[in-house]
Amino acid sequence: MYPLSEAARRVCADMALGTGEAAELRAFLAAAERTAEDLGARFDEGRAMALAAHSAGFVRRLRGASPLPAVSASFFDEIDDDVRGAVTALLGDHTRGSGRAGAGDDEVLLFAIHFQIAKSSTWR
Repeated sequence: MYPLSEAARRVCADMALGTGEAAELRAFLAAAERTAEDLGARFDEGRAMALAAHSAGFVRRLRGASPLPAVSASFFDEIDDDVRGAVTALLGDHTRGSGRAGAGDDEVLLFAIHFQIAKSSTWR
């Protein structure tokens, strides 16, 4: 598995994140790495970078209170229940810990796609 901490370092530099955003991204991706391990999801370099970039956007959306546009709930049909539950917990833990409103279903779905692909991947 490509280390999400390395993906965080690269995204922080590429996106010129501020100190607070960078710290929040690193903390979130550390928790995401534990979630991935629990699910047996393995991120290669490309998938880790995609997750880190999405996570940076998530951190910025939380700080700016700008939600994602609506996504069809029918996409959840493609997500395993354990992945949806783990991602819901990951995002819930992060938003509760920061004192912000919880992540919506749209955010859960988009993160769940990252984890579902990593879990289902034959890359090892």
